[in-house]
Amino acid sequence: MKKTYLISLLLFSIVSQAQIILTHNIGTTPIQTIMFSCSEQENWARVFVLEDFGITTEDEFTINSGQIAISTSYYGATAQFKIYEIDIDFPNSFPEATLLGSSQVDVIPVANGFPRILTYNFTTPIVIPAAVEMILVEVEKRDNPGSAGSAAAYISGSEEDDDFSWYKGCGGNYPYDTTINISPPRPNARFYINVTGELPLSVNDEDLISFSLYPNPSQDEIHIQSKEKIDLIKIYSVQGVFLKESFSSSIDVSELSNGLYFAKVYINGKRFTKKFIKS
Repeated sequence: MKKTYLISLLLFSIVSQAQIILTHNIGTTPIQTIMFSCSEQENWARVFVLEDFGITTEDEFTINSGQIAISTSYYGATAQFKIYEIDIDFPNSFPEATLLGSSQVDVIPVANGFPRILTYNFTTPIVIPAAVEMILVEVEKRDNPGSAGSAAAYISGSEEDDDFSWYKGCGGNYPYDTTINISPPRPNARFYINVTGELPLSVNDEDLISFSLYPNPSQDEIHIQSKEKIDLIKIYSVQGVFLKESFSSSIDVSELSNGLYFAKVYINGKRFTKKFIKS
């Protein structure tokens, strides 16, 4: 007989963390692209609308690591992540963008034409304050002052992608442009750049609400049982991608792939997050 687990949650001063990956790359295997490199400073970047990943303007999001994929590099090129608050007028408004934080400068290891993913854990996490809607994740490539030559690094991409890649630099003070529009255009240069952070899931003492999410694991539907009115249920992947919603106390999850998901439950204007397993 299959076991069904009823998980009851009495919310006192509970604080937990939801890990979210901001990425536009589809698939985990990086590929070599036709993107160029040069010995001068270059900037590779991605734009992220935080709400697309389940991060609302009420949330404070802490970024603690970043990833890039490199196919070829030499002479000690370095990389530094910089996170900016931007608006919908980017890149025209970029000169007025707010720098929210920077990572340490790290050397890009020598690579010889075989794309690989590099993970950089930030010495000081970068906090994205509440009310921020859009961010630019910029990776600044420079020379290592201690190297013996002019550094170059060729950023890798992915087979598929769901947004633009942005580039500036290489021999001039150029503005940001998409890799589709730079000269010559590089339509397959889908920069492999992502960042990982944590979203605090906290509940205050005055927010005492008892509810149950069941069954967990679930094959077909999950249900929320509470004495309070259920306003909304939203389902997100562990990467923070919004998948579906329901304005009732139940939601169909039968079409989801097996794995771990987040259910955001809205009760009396308050939001709570609960993990569940689709089996």
